[in-house]
Amino acid sequence: MDNNRRKENMSEVKTLNYFKRQVRAVRPRKYTYACNPSTGEITARVPCCT
Repeated sequence: MDNNRRKENMSEVKTLNYFKRQVRAVRPRKYTYACNPSTGEITARVPCCT
């Protein structure tokens, strides 16, 4: 029974890693939001290299 649970956990971790990889593939760059200091509203989404 303990062994089965360990197998389940392994597949869960694999699935999580797979989804993380997918997200990274879809969004390779992080975006920073440029906001207008006077109004505080977000004006643009700027790709950020870091």
